[in-house]
Amino acid sequence: MVVTAFRSSGFVSSIGVNTHLNDILGPYGDLGLVTSELTYLGLGAIRDTNAYSWTIVTYTALAKAGFKLDIIAPHDPGEELGNGGLARDLSSIHQIVAAVPGSVIGIEGQNEPHNFPDTWNGQPITNWQVVNDVQQVTYAAIRSDPVLAAIPVLNTSVETWSMTGRAPDMSQNADFGSAHVYPYSGNQPLDWLTSVLADQRLLLPAKRDWVTEFGYSSTPGDASYGSTPQPKQRTPSTGFSTLLRSVCRGRFSTSSWMKLRRSRPTRPGARLACSTPMDRLSRSR
Repeated sequence: MVVTAFRSSGFVSSIGVNTHLNDILGPYGDLGLVTSELTYLGLGAIRDTNAYSWTIVTYTALAKAGFKLDIIAPHDPGEELGNGGLARDLSSIHQIVAAVPGSVIGIEGQNEPHNFPDTWNGQPITNWQVVNDVQQVTYAAIRSDPVLAAIPVLNTSVETWSMTGRAPDMSQNADFGSAHVYPYSGNQPLDWLTSVLADQRLLLPAKRDWVTEFGYSSTPGDASYGSTPQPKQRTPSTGFSTLLRSVCRGRFSTSSWMKLRRSRPTRPGARLACSTPMDRLSRSR
């Protein structure tokens, strides 16, 4: 059996954080703080919803600072994507890429429409037919824009059981799947990750996935998808090692995203790095 080696540094460099850059009334309104926190973490990629007209400058500034962006095409839940709404969303991404070519590494379809539905020509996007229609229009619009055409398009982040109707094969309208992995209530990360990625194969049989959201809690009985009241109860190294093992086994490709939190490791300057063996992660300078 031939085993292909996978560089641990490649995995670490693919990790990003989920941000909320449009929340300008809170800490995200301080661009200097956001930049310093991201730099401190040692992570070079962020995932966020689309920029508003008044926050494009923030996204562009981070892009110019060298951060890579994975952008969810719609702005927020309840947005009307028909009647030119989606076109306006993609126009915002177009402006960012035009200003800083190569800065956007992925464009996603809708984010969990089963939890946060948008509307399409006045109809809530809560069934598979409409979800597929919107993803198809999104993919075609990106591919027809010379500025955006080369950027990978991620599928709508959704599970096959979450919508009414029959889940379709969406392979023609996405380059990668978008998987959200939140083992909770003591479930083991590897089992949960395996289940989520198997479900994604029903939507994109021949494609690979980006894990665009990931959270793990070791608190027994915690059903809050990764959040715990006390940071000491979190064991992120367990979750990271699961992701790394899965990358090495070819279960998904690059880009795993954690949520940016206002917390730091106890030792200044500590950053996530891989140690030997490959499936163990430690903190080192």
